[in-house]
Amino acid sequence: MTNSEPKIKLKIRRYDGHGRPYWKSVEISAARGMTVLDGLQHVKENFDSTLAWRSSCRMGICGSCGMMINGKPRLACQTQLLELKSPVVVRPLSNLPVIRDLVPELDVVFEKHRSVRP
Repeated sequence: MTNSEPKIKLKIRRYDGHGRPYWKSVEISAARGMTVLDGLQHVKENFDSTLAWRSSCRMGICGSCGMMINGKPRLACQTQLLELKSPVVVRPLSNLPVIRDLVPELDVVFEKHRSVRP
């Protein structure tokens, strides 16, 4: 990344599994084509190695990187940072319990999946 790249503020909801959730803000440079998932990875590598989320395919197929981004449920691997208004507010999905940071508990989802035998 270069100094000429736009700065994006990521406001990330954090939760360590105990106590109350809290917000952490980090400003990063956003390159063209950078997704929210790329931004989270940048934060983990350069600012806070304890940040946690789920991701798998990075192609918008599996849905494991689903989270609330600027108030809407989206896939972090498909959502372009430069198409969003800063600050980019990232929090876990609202309809599932949270294990840690952006990691939802998926046992209920898997139970329902097994019950319908797709």
